[in-house]
Formats: sequence, structure tokens, C-alpha cells
Amino acid sequence: MRNGMAKRGISITLGTIVLIGVVGYGPATLLGPLPAPAVATLALPTPAAAVTPPALPTTGATAVAQTAAVLAHAGDTAALPISGAARLITALVVAQRYPLPEGPGQDITMTEQNYETYRERVDAGQSAVSLFPGDVWTQHSVLQAMLRGGSTAHADALATWAYGSIDGYLKAAQAWAKKEGLTSLVVTDAAGVDTGTQATASDLARITALAAADPGITAAFTEEPDTLAVQRGLTLPSPYLADTGIRVLYRGYTDQAGIILLFSQTVTTPAGPFSYASASLRSATWQTLETETRALVASAESGINSTADLATGTPLLTITTDWEQSVRGLSGETPAQPHWGSTAPTLRVEPGTITVPLAEGTPVGSVTITDDSQATGDRRIPLIADGALTEPDVLWRLTHPLPLLKALWEQLIP
Repeated sequence: MRNGMAKRGISITLGTIVLIGVVGYGPATLLGPLPAPAVATLALPTPAAAVTPPALPTTGATAVAQTAAVLAHAGDTAALPISGAARLITALVVAQRYPLPEGPGQDITMTEQNYETYRERVDAGQSAVSLFPGDVWTQHSVLQAMLRGGSTAHADALATWAYGSIDGYLKAAQAWAKKEGLTSLVVTDAAGVDTGTQATASDLARITALAAADPGITAAFTEEPDTLAVQRGLTLPSPYLADTGIRVLYRGYTDQAGIILLFSQTVTTPAGPFSYASASLRSATWQTLETETRALVASAESGINSTADLATGTPLLTITTDWEQSVRGLSGETPAQPHWGSTAPTLRVEPGTITVPLAEGTPVGSVTITDDSQATGDRRIPLIADGALTEPDVLWRLTHPLPLLKALWEQLIP
């Protein structure tokens, strides 16, 4: 009797389990979550454009930069005397207080003190365009005398006009250097004759780029000299390597600083212009400087390009379901922009969260392009599904319980 009741209890229990299994099987397979698709990263392509880094000499100190970024540096990394290149800093610091977007700018009347300073500069054998008390110059004409004529007297006159005194100018110059992140720059004069005015080649290249981007300074270099400046003896230096298309902002030599060349250049690409500046200090000889400069310009013409680092539509992911559907993740459009890198860019693929159903054109991840040019920075490009993923049919669900139950289990117990 008892054995019969026990058998009956076991039968009821087993029946209940079977019933629960049968009842639960349908909802679990027909209504339960689907297993996540398998995602695989494909082999990364090689860069679309060849890399030609800036060709820099190993002697002296040379750097290539844009206004906010150093693109390359070679040679001595210490701060060095910058001689007459300091006059570019004078122009930039004064432009901070008195911008010169166009036209002649404000009038600057020369004083007795300006004339005395001029006489002192001449007596010391320093370069100076003549000036006299009562002369009325403009900002534009003073910039021309200072930057193209190398006039130390006009650098002093411009600095004292803008900031009241040389000391006032020096305080403003150091504040400007801090604001621009020029950590090596030390300014001890406006005229560029004090060896205490120093900077690294990297900072000096950025200063050159900032000067080349300033409209008032650009006008001083590109427009015809003002009449008063010519009357007072302004003579323009001979063009330097005119066939290369560079714009020289300073070229000079002193025993203390050696040979210095600052220039800018703009290279045209299909995506627009790319401007850079170069600072070269302490080349061995003038002939060496010419050879080095031509090599750098040639590398710019080869290395600056706007070819996309990754062609649009490059397959970087495969996404496959258990029911044998598959799509690819294709790279979206990479914005074309001019750049000049020293090494090939790197690609990093990051799959996103992918659920089914998945419509064609849905983002399924991203690829990050890292470029050492610094001018472009990291760029994140979306990966787009090139097809759709649909849910499996009822037959597949009923005949594939294990992956469905596993998906349900993972959902209930993460």
C-alpha cells in the first residue's frame, strides 16, 4: 500500500516536472531572449597614404610647428639665444594690445627718447633704420622697419609706445608667453640684441607660426614699404630661396646666436591649405642651411596630404548570428583634412552593443584613428552595418533550445 502511494507520488512529481518543462519550453524558446551575435574584428588595413615625415637635420636645433602644436623637432632641445627673432615677439605682444587687422593702424610719433635710443643703437653698431623726433610713423610702417629692415630702434619705439616702457613691455611679454604655453621663452629685451632672450627651437617655431598667422605682421612682410620708411633708409633684404615658396620672417647671424632662419609655408591640398612654420638655429654654414631648408621643403611637399587615413566603406567587423545571418561593420566617412604626420596612423576598433533585430545602416561600433601630427588629433569614425539582421523563424527557435535557454539564463543571472 505504502509502496503504491510512493510510486504514485513519484509519478505525480515527474509528471509535474515534465508538464512544467513542456509548458516552459514553448515560452522560453518562442518568447525568450536571443543569443547575442558573435562579433569579430577583421585585419586592419594599411594607411591609404605614404608617410613622409619632416626632414630635419641632426645638428643645431630645428623644429616644425603650427600655431598650437609642434609637429617635429630635432637636435638641441635647450633654450638658445634667438637674436633678432625677438622682434617677432615684440610684434606679437604689441598686437595683443593693439591688433592690426588691416590698414596702417595707429600713428606713432617719435620722441626725443626714441631718437636717443636710435643713436645709442647706431653707436653700438646695431642695425637701425633712422628716425627723428616728431616723425609720425604708423604701426604698419614701424613693423616694416623693425621686421624687414631689422631696426632695433623701431623695436624699442614700438614696445615703449604700446606699454609705456621697456619694463612694461617685458612684463607683458612674459604674460603673453605664459598664455601661449611657450614655457622655454625668456624675454629680456624688445630689440633682439640681448643674449638673455632665449627659446627652444620648438617654441620659436610656434612663435613663427603665430606671427605668420597675424594679419598685421603678414601685411608688413608682403606690402610695399611705406614712403616714410623708405625715406628714412629702409632697404629690403634679398629674397631667400624664392623658388621654394617659403616666406622668411627672420634670417640672421650673430656670434652669440649663430645662424637663425625662421620661415613659414603654405601647401595646397585638395582639402584645403596646410600652413606650417620652421625655426632653425645654429646651422653649421649658410650652405648647410640652404641644403637643410630645401630638404625640409621637399619633405613638406611629399608629406602634407589630405588623403583619408581610412577609405570610406572599409570592412572592420563581422557580426554573425547563431541562425547563420551575417553582416559587416563598414567604416563611415573619414573627413578629409590636410595633415603631416611623422609615423603611420594607428587604428583601434571598438565594437558597440549589438542587438537583434538590427537595421541596415545602424552604428555597430567605431574606429579611432590616432595621428601623431597633433594638428588633427584622435578622430572617431562610426562603423555602420552593411545589412540587416532579423529574428529567426519559429522552427529555428523550437529546434535550438540550448542557445535560447543559455541566453535566458544569462539575462536572469548576469
